[in-house]
Amino acid sequence: MRFIRIGLHLLSGLWMLHRTKKVGDLETRRDGIMSWSARMLAILGVESELVTDLPTKPSLIVANHLSWLDILVLGSLIPVRFLSKDEIRGWPVIGRLARGAQTLFIKRGDRLSAERAITEIERVLRSEEFVVVFPEGTSTHGPMPTRFKGRLIEAARRAGVTVCPVAICYRGPGKEFAPYAGDDELGLHMKRLVTAPPIRAYVSVGDLISSDKTTMPIAREAQTRVENMLRHLMIK
Repeated sequence: MRFIRIGLHLLSGLWMLHRTKKVGDLETRRDGIMSWSARMLAILGVESELVTDLPTKPSLIVANHLSWLDILVLGSLIPVRFLSKDEIRGWPVIGRLARGAQTLFIKRGDRLSAERAITEIERVLRSEEFVVVFPEGTSTHGPMPTRFKGRLIEAARRAGVTVCPVAICYRGPGKEFAPYAGDDELGLHMKRLVTAPPIRAYVSVGDLISSDKTTMPIAREAQTRVENMLRHLMIK
């Protein structure tokens, strides 16, 4: 029954994006995406909580990455654009949802694609929107992130905006079901997820980091702040 609800909600997302695109109201689209993401989390049995305040000015958000759930969690709490791996662009339904939500794409391991992505992120940041990147480059089983890469942070330097470290932590009886990494398959992971005990996602926002340094020191500082926030969230 829950899989039917998920399928119907995916289709409702396509309709919402089509309708808001036709209207041409960016704020309506942002609100629609946030509401849709929150509803999908509810269907999946995942609650989310923002435990700190959001920055008032658009920034480049850098977050640890545990699961595709991270996108729904952040998307339900913050009006953001995401950077995602290019393969998702061609996925049935999900690819259309990602494109409709104006996701930015990057081919992993492709230097030209990375440079294009940096240029696109810079453009979006200059238009005063939030952009989320996962500087680990892939999802992990956590709880602590692997090394943050600095390349995409160059977009914040070029746009002259701050870098905002964000920590995502899953807790509750079903927390072991949340991570999606390695050889996991999306369908099997979702099947496990919908039968899992309750899961609660906590999101913490750290102090903003100036982008007037080179990218690697910024990446190291962001990772340190994310790790400190995660330590706090894990004992919350």
